[in-house]
Amino acid sequence: MIEKNGDSPGLKEEKPKHSKKRLTKNLYSVIIIAIILIVTSIIVYSYRYNTTEPTEASDIKISFTPNPVLCEDGQWRWEVNISENSEAITNLKTFSRKIYRGDECLVTYTYDEMQIEKWLDSKTLTASSPLSFDAGFPCQEVTHEIDIVKGIDKNGNHVEASGKIDFLF
Repeated sequence: MIEKNGDSPGLKEEKPKHSKKRLTKNLYSVIIIAIILIVTSIIVYSYRYNTTEPTEASDIKISFTPNPVLCEDGQWRWEVNISENSEAITNLKTFSRKIYRGDECLVTYTYDEMQIEKWLDSKTLTASSPLSFDAGFPCQEVTHEIDIVKGIDKNGNHVEASGKIDFLF
């Protein structure tokens, strides 16, 4: 009991049961626990929502059927096959043909994604949807052709594949 206005001359003033030191210690404990909870929440949130799973890179291939190509009826005819060997999705951007006589490149033709889509009805390459088209030109004094396809996969990586087809008389 606490004495007021000197009403009870024989009673002493009692100290509160909780000391200031103990209250301060408890306050610091609560603050430390709160900080630990906040930091833990941030770490858990960051891990849960900001992790990226490893992604498979695009692996495109270009091949020809048949290869080498025989000159028949004054023409070389073959099929160009473009395939995706991973689970990635690739948007084709350019297709180039370089025609050679020996080591000399005689001519280069480059086609953009609009032309690719016109030929193939799609410019998107997936593992389940390989793309192909028929190619050919009159037999002449050339030895081979190198075709190069370039694109961008779903992860933004630039990808490229090339293939060589030989011409025989």
